[in-house]
Amino acid sequence: VCVTSAATPGARSLAVVNGDGGRVTVPSALTITGSPLLVSASEASIGQGASQRVLTFTGAGFSPTATLALQRVVTGGGSFMQCGSPNVSLPGTLTTVVGATVAVTSRTTTTLTTQVTIDSDALTGPVWIAVDNGDGGTAPKCALTGALTITPRPTAASVSPSFLNPPTSGSSTVTVALEGAKIGRAHV
Repeated sequence: VCVTSAATPGARSLAVVNGDGGRVTVPSALTITGSPLLVSASEASIGQGASQRVLTFTGAGFSPTATLALQRVVTGGGSFMQCGSPNVSLPGTLTTVVGATVAVTSRTTTTLTTQVTIDSDALTGPVWIAVDNGDGGTAPKCALTGALTITPRPTAASVSPSFLNPPTSGSSTVTVALEGAKIGRAHV
């Protein structure tokens, strides 16, 4: 079966014709999917050490088997599709970010819901988000840049007070100050 890039997505019937003129048609036997188009991520950053963080990616043309990966561009031979309207071919090859795991937990034609885990030593910086429809078409993948950045993990420099004595009876509340880099809203 040959499908051109101008084919309209949707269900197609397949007909088989024998040399003796015998014919059989199977309705809706094949579904043409368009190239995926990735538009946005639900969050702009994810930190080193994040575990099973739920992120939602929106776009169009996602297949029921679409997968998603966080990737970086390696210069040299090859090319890949940058998501856009239309998708654009760019030089280079995409390679999966070491220490990034993405599990797609829910799929629609316009939304991929994922659980993302980033190792505590994963390389920081912007990443490409690559979606693959897995259908073997000439453009089953596209990648979006600028939508997600891996940020450094927090580091603690000091805790004050550095020790606590248990109360003599009942319970007590003590305010603890935590200082360092990239802490944000800490939960102690």
